[in-house]
Amino acid sequence: MEMEWISVKDKLPPKGEEMVLAVVHGYREGIVPMSAVGMARHTSEDGWILEEFPELNNIRVTHWMPLPEPPEEAHT
Repeated sequence: MEMEWISVKDKLPPKGEEMVLAVVHGYREGIVPMSAVGMARHTSEDGWILEEFPELNNIRVTHWMPLPEPPEEAHT
């Protein structure tokens, strides 16, 4: 099943959705502006939190999608 990116203008992740893939734009001190796809979460209290850089509080997320299901293990 192919998943599509969801614009944050259209919908935010549902409450209880732990992690999603997110298109992130932001700035990290000492580094040029960055854009990336990474794992993030969204809460009504804190907004978006990037998993790899939770200390960043000046990120902008434009799109997100649920994480895919892990692959089934091959049985040998």
